[in-house]
Amino acid sequence: MGDGRSHSRRELLRVGALGAMVSVAGCSSLRSGPTPLEEDEEPETYTLTVVLEENGQPALEASVSIESTEFVPQADAQVPGSDGIVTFELEDGEYIVLVESQEFTNAEEPVTIDGEDVEVTISLERGYG
Repeated sequence: MGDGRSHSRRELLRVGALGAMVSVAGCSSLRSGPTPLEEDEEPETYTLTVVLEENGQPALEASVSIESTEFVPQADAQVPGSDGIVTFELEDGEYIVLVESQEFTNAEEPVTIDGEDVEVTISLERGYG
């Protein structure tokens, strides 16, 4: 079920389970199991490195942002450093790298993070939007 409903249902079940735990907090048998915090550990993230270039040289006049494939923003927009590089920390998943600029034509690049760091090079061309 890739429609996201199973995730919502899991969140509701987790919230319901936590509510049940709070209402019977006096029961010692619940304390012997794993704590809810162990279930909610931070997911592992990987580095997405985006290299912007124009004719093999770093392209600096751009803004890079990341969205999920459902067009939900995933990270704040960043401007590349003098090396034309921007990095993001992301969980496993499918994303779209959006490059917007007044100097270059805008670009979109699909990227999949799957258990390891990823580097993407995007070649920009002079133009407007």
